[in-house]
Amino acid sequence: FLKRLGCGVVVVQNCSISNPGHYVNVARRVWEWLQVERRYDDYYAENVVGGEKSGVGSNSSGRGTSSSSSQRRTPPKLIQAAFMNQFENLANVQSHYFTTGPEIHSQLNGNVDAFVMSAGTGGTLVGTGGYLKEKWWR
Repeated sequence: FLKRLGCGVVVVQNCSISNPGHYVNVARRVWEWLQVERRYDDYYAENVVGGEKSGVGSNSSGRGTSSSSSQRRTPPKLIQAAFMNQFENLANVQSHYFTTGPEIHSQLNGNVDAFVMSAGTGGTLVGTGGYLKEKWWR
């Protein structure tokens, strides 16, 4: 489905987070590569395309003429990407503390006997668990 939307898809093998081929490490490398490409794109826009001025030029008679052929061109658009870095981003924990935890607490009218989940980054466990623990201790 993502490919039909024009998204790039990288398939990786299941492996430990310490392996360079782990999906998080591959995603970080792809994002870093795109940042280098974006810096080149900015340089290109400012120094190559930006050197062409649009507006008034002069013809052989010395009179000002409107020049449509020298209009500024737009540089090619590069791939846009974001790397959330959920394993090291505190916003991961905070988002669950301020959204998931209150949602569970509210839907159960504060009567939470247990919170069972699986863990990936740990953000859900720490954020939601932290919120529910605070409510439980009150």
